[in-house]
Amino acid sequence: MQGNSRYPETPDELQEAADAAVFSLGLDSAWQYGFITPDPQVDVARCEEIIADAHAHGLTIHTLEEILPGPDWKPYAGDVPEVGPGL
Repeated sequence: MQGNSRYPETPDELQEAADAAVFSLGLDSAWQYGFITPDPQVDVARCEEIIADAHAHGLTIHTLEEILPGPDWKPYAGDVPEVGPGL
């Protein structure tokens, strides 16, 4: 999360920002453990500030597992035709 965006103004925006902050902190952790490159340059302090503000406003702080799609996720579910072997 870069620190140059405007601060969320509504509860919906704050919830979306908190979810994005959790995701961004997950990216930063993955980089610190060497799972991804290059450095995603996450503004950790800003992420933590947004999460704390969302919590203070009574919003749900989702875990990274809740934010990421599960193993059965398919993009555009139902809209993508099945493709047979070799196609």
